[in-house]
Formats: sequence, C-alpha cells, structure tokens
Amino acid sequence: MNINKIKVVLIWILFSFYVLLIYAFLNYINNYFMYFCTTMISICYNLFEKKEEIIMDFIDPIRLYFTNSQYNSILEDANRFQICNKNKPNINRFINILIRNYHSDFECTKLNPIKDYISVVDTVYDQTIQIKLKTMFYDISLESSGEKKNKTISFKPQKDISVLLDNIQSNFITPLNLSFPIYIRMLIDSFFQLPIYKREIYLFKENYSKIQNAIDKQKSISLKAKDNSIFEMKPYLIMEHKEKIYNYVIGKVKNNQNGCYEITTRKLMNITEVSVHFNSESDITFSDTDIKTFHKMIKNGVQFKYGDNEEHIIIQFNQKAYDLFKIRYLNKPMPIKTTQLENNEYLLEFDCSYFQAKTFFYIFAEDIKIISPKVLATEFKNSYLNAASQYNHE
Repeated sequence: MNINKIKVVLIWILFSFYVLLIYAFLNYINNYFMYFCTTMISICYNLFEKKEEIIMDFIDPIRLYFTNSQYNSILEDANRFQICNKNKPNINRFINILIRNYHSDFECTKLNPIKDYISVVDTVYDQTIQIKLKTMFYDISLESSGEKKNKTISFKPQKDISVLLDNIQSNFITPLNLSFPIYIRMLIDSFFQLPIYKREIYLFKENYSKIQNAIDKQKSISLKAKDNSIFEMKPYLIMEHKEKIYNYVIGKVKNNQNGCYEITTRKLMNITEVSVHFNSESDITFSDTDIKTFHKMIKNGVQFKYGDNEEHIIIQFNQKAYDLFKIRYLNKPMPIKTTQLENNEYLLEFDCSYFQAKTFFYIFAEDIKIISPKVLATEFKNSYLNAASQYNHE
C-alpha cells in the first residue's frame, strides 16, 4: 500500500515536471515568435516608407543604340570636359548630365514644333492625307541619318533622371510615337550641333548658373576646384575664349597669404562646387583699373591673367615674323598700334599680358626682338639661352 502511494506521488511529480517543461518551451517559442513578427513588421514598414527610393535604386538599365559618329562625339566631349571615371570616358554619367541639363531646351526647340505640326495635321479630315503628311514630316524632322547604329551601351538612369523620364515619356515619347533610344539620339544630335563652348555651359549648367547669378547680383562666391583647393572670388564675367572652346570666369581672387584680391581667371570646367555669398554685407565693386584690365583680357584672351603693373609690350618684327603673325591665330594678342619701318620691318605695340606674350611669341625666336619692357626682353633672352645650353655638349 505504501509502495503504491509512493508510485502515485512520483508519477504526479514527473507529470508536473513535464507540464512545466512544456509550458516553458511554449513560452520560449512564443517570445521568439513575437520577436520575429515584430522584426518583420518593422522591416516591412521601412520598406513601405522607402519604397520609392528602393525602386529607384533598381531601375533596369536601358539599351541605347548609336551610330559611330554619335558614339565618337560623346567620347570626345567626355574626354575634353573630363567627365571620366579612372581616366576613361564615363558615357553613362555624360548622358545623365545631358538629359538633366539639356532636355528642356531641346524639347522647346525641336520637339514642341513637331507636336504643334502634328496637332495641325490631325485636323485634316482625310486620314490618308494625315498619314502621308505625318510620315513625310517624321522623315524630315526625326532621324534623317542612314548611318548604321552599331554602337550599344547599357544606360543606367540616376535617381532624378528616372523621374524626368516619366515626364518625357508622357509628354513626348508617347504622343510622338517615339522610343527612348530615338529620343536620346535626337537629343545627342541636337546637342552636338552647338558650338563647343555652349556645350560646356550645358554640361556644367549648375555651376554656371550660380556664378552668373552672383555676377548679376554683384555677390562674391566661394569656389572649389578639382584639386580640392577652395578660394574666394569676386566674379566679373563668364566668357568663352577667342577660339570658342572653353569658358572662363574672370574676376578677383583672394590671396590666402596676404588677404588681398588679385585679378585672375578660372576655367569653368575645373570648378566643382560654387557657393554664393548672398548674405554678404556689401556688394562687390571693381576699380576703374580693374575694369580696364578685364576689358584687355576680353580683347586679347580671357584665359590669360595679368600681373601687377604690367606695361605695354613693343616688339620688332622682320618680314618673315610679320607674315607668320598674320596667319597664326591660336592665343593671338591683338596689336593696338602697328608701325612699318625701313627694310621690311615692323614695330607692333600690344596691351596683352606678359604671360600671353610669352605663350604666343616664343616660337618666333630670332625673327622678333622685344623692345620693351626690359624685364620681358630679359625673360625671352634667358629662355633662349637655357634652351641653347641643352645642346652645348654636342
């Protein structure tokens, strides 16, 4: 009897132990399950909140087809304006920039007239005539080149461009029965009809607009260059140089060593960031001497800066040098006075910078003589002597 009672007690104890064990296990599972559910809900919420950003990150690349001439033009400008990745032309970035900065003007000048024409043609009662007129107009206005499109790239739109593409699709591609590759080729063709210096303005449109705005409002700016140097500038003008390839910003830049502002020039494409000082206490001003120097830079070449207290330059030419001067144009300064001497010699006076004179006239060698200033004549003499010393051992 006692043994049976002991057995019952033991069984009850074991049963209770198993019940507690099962309860603990289920409680553990329940806590884990709740943690798992909470985590998944949080993830789903974050995905929902950021769905637009995530969708943007995974936009499918678009296949674009170009002719050899279109492709080579893109490569050339990407190299010229240093739109590169590891010293190689970055075509994807180039096209993103082009869409962002040029699409609006392109659509106004090229596509809107086509839409206007189509809307007029749609009023023609005879549908057969409608189709013929549209076909003729498309052949003339859209892609007229018969060159094969044998260059293919995989274009990845950046986030802001993907939004633009939706508008382009609804406003132009669909109404005009285009495709996105055709739209891009038309954009490219239109862009490369522009002069090089105007193409540079579109490729660096944001910085150009900020600097021009500062000039209009007479505000100073901070500029960051490609070498990460930062400097303050009082801009006077943005202008293409005489060969109409690159744009330069001329103005006065603060010398960080002495705090003074000096007349200088900066290439637009070498500027990476611009900050306009709208809250500056006073508007910028330039002296009469500054403005005279700026006008000389505009006349002779905005890419050449002037030193302090530079004098007019007088150079004597023989006939050979004078004939060469008349036909050579790159970086050419314009004379303010020309005097013909005896023995087929000429005396020309310039108001260009010493730097420009050295750049342009150095190759004239013994066919010219720097009459004044003496400091420039000495620089030419020393340069020729140093060059000649390279051959003394022969």
